[in-house]
Amino acid sequence: MIPRLASFSVKYPTIELDIVALDRLADFNTEQFDGHIHFGSGDYFGLKALWLANETVYPIYHPALIDDHQTQDLSSLIQHHQLLFYKAGIEDEPGGISWHDWLNHYNIERPSQLNKMSFSHVALAITAAKKQLGIALGWHHLVIDDVNQGQLISLDKFAMTTPFSYYLVAPSCAWENSNFRLFANWLTKQMT
Repeated sequence: MIPRLASFSVKYPTIELDIVALDRLADFNTEQFDGHIHFGSGDYFGLKALWLANETVYPIYHPALIDDHQTQDLSSLIQHHQLLFYKAGIEDEPGGISWHDWLNHYNIERPSQLNKMSFSHVALAITAAKKQLGIALGWHHLVIDDVNQGQLISLDKFAMTTPFSYYLVAPSCAWENSNFRLFANWLTKQMT
């Protein structure tokens, strides 16, 4: 999303954005936020949530990690490379997909000698994949730019949709602000 913010600034030069990363839903009663892009269920008491996009996850890795990207057997790929785990926090865990979930979904046997490395944030697991440390489960909206630029290889034909989606969440008063609505409309177009 960050690379696309330039187009918003060009289109709306008088609207100032203040971007803050949170791994939890913003507390609009105690914090000074107009809105929050949140990965969750979309059901937030006392707040309006605008659905932005579903999220899918699929294996990703650095192009230099594996020689032949076309003929690689998926089971062999998993057996012979380190798996990069994202240990979701309390907020994301119900909506995330773990390697265990993914392996079960595709009926792939868990390696008997599992070589793994764990990370507290999905962005760290993605960075580790970019540094050739192994194979991560990439979240589509977080890795698509790297995939398109050739920095990561995606096995997106083995995607799973997460139970949670992305929402723009805000109190009712924020939705009455014309600048906020302009941002919401722009954001909706960017996510589709």
